[in-house]
Amino acid sequence: MFTCQYEQLQLVVINEILFVGVKMFNVINNRLKSIKHIQKYFFGGVDVIMISDFYQTSLVNDIWIFQNIKGENTLLGVGGHFKQENVLFLGIF
Repeated sequence: MFTCQYEQLQLVVINEILFVGVKMFNVINNRLKSIKHIQKYFFGGVDVIMISDFYQTSLVNDIWIFQNIKGENTLLGVGGHFKQENVLFLGIF
């Protein structure tokens, strides 16, 4: 019954993505694949918007989802003064 309620799901918004570690991220991915009955695409083909304050440090007791296996930050373009310098970003607001 629960799965049937979400079969038409098209969008998931995750607020404070910095609180989501690799383990929980995989749980979300696998659960959406199961609900949508689509194993071929990440999140079962559901669009996922991730929101957070990327200037704060990761607060999860897990691997941060934006780190590679060497522990390096893979968020390209985030940090420094990205928001202030990116004209396209400013145009969104």
